[in-house]
Amino acid sequence: MTNQGLVYLSRSLKRLASLQEINIYFHDRGGISDEGLQRISQSLKRLVSLKNISLNFTWFEKITDKGLENIKKNLQNLNSLRNVKINFQGCRHINDEGLNEMSEIIKRQISLKELSVDFQWCGSITGVGLQNISQALKSTPLLQDIDFHFEWCRLISDAGLQSLSETLSSLLLLSSISFNFSRCGSITNEGVRSLGQALKQLTVLKNLVLVFYGCEKVTDEGLNNLSEGLNRLSSLESLRLSFQWCIGISDGGMESLCEGLKDLKSLKSIDLTFSCCAKVSDIGLHKLKERLVQIPSLEKIHLSFDQGGQISKQALSDISLNLKNITEIKFIKINGAVILP
Repeated sequence: MTNQGLVYLSRSLKRLASLQEINIYFHDRGGISDEGLQRISQSLKRLVSLKNISLNFTWFEKITDKGLENIKKNLQNLNSLRNVKINFQGCRHINDEGLNEMSEIIKRQISLKELSVDFQWCGSITGVGLQNISQALKSTPLLQDIDFHFEWCRLISDAGLQSLSETLSSLLLLSSISFNFSRCGSITNEGVRSLGQALKQLTVLKNLVLVFYGCEKVTDEGLNNLSEGLNRLSSLESLRLSFQWCIGISDGGMESLCEGLKDLKSLKSIDLTFSCCAKVSDIGLHKLKERLVQIPSLEKIHLSFDQGGQISKQALSDISLNLKNITEIKFIKINGAVILP
């Protein structure tokens, strides 16, 4: 696909003034540039009835902040969006200024209920960009579902996470949160602590996904702070946590996590990844087993730990056997092996 292809698409869109939903998806490593985004966004501004919009332009190296500025200029009249998905994964010339342009769009959407933002592999993005989006979210009080992907944005640090957490505390209708900060190596326990504090306010949250794969500065202290927030989520039904390659996490962190799980009486699905956390031993795995068997509502369990090192084959066999006794359990997968059914 090239810019000329977007010209043809734009002409077709001009005849669809009453359109309420649109999904534009292109994946390439060339072709489309800022000029193409200007063309397509000019046609979108006429779709004043639009409720749901999904813009996916992944791995286009000719797209820059200027392209996102063009989108902002042409979408500023669309203020009734309910569902927004923005995906510029791998567009490596996008930086904080581009996120600021997206923020200007978001802050106009007072009816917004679902937001997905994906800028993974945009390595020039820093905590400033995340702060801009976080500030924009304060204008979306009806937001229920939020999904952020910033994998390999290594310049994002605690300041960005703290700003995001501050905003989350005011979005009291949130029922689903998914954040992926894999390989954001500047994030420390302090950033995770701020998320834990925000979770304490989100009493209607049903789904939570937090991925800190490869965030090596996150240790037991961070997991302890996060668990204090988890403990308040009495309505939570699905939990996924990934701390793979967080090499500072040990049995102490596992013990804190188990404390955070003890009051999650509505939990149906749990997915925990602690692969390559070499300090976690049979002791931590035993504590987790003892906690999980006390959650009778659990239907699905997915666990990833390293066998070998401090975790023995016997400990993995023991946890597999015991988890089968949970009242509502239907599915168990441990280290890639399906144990049940």
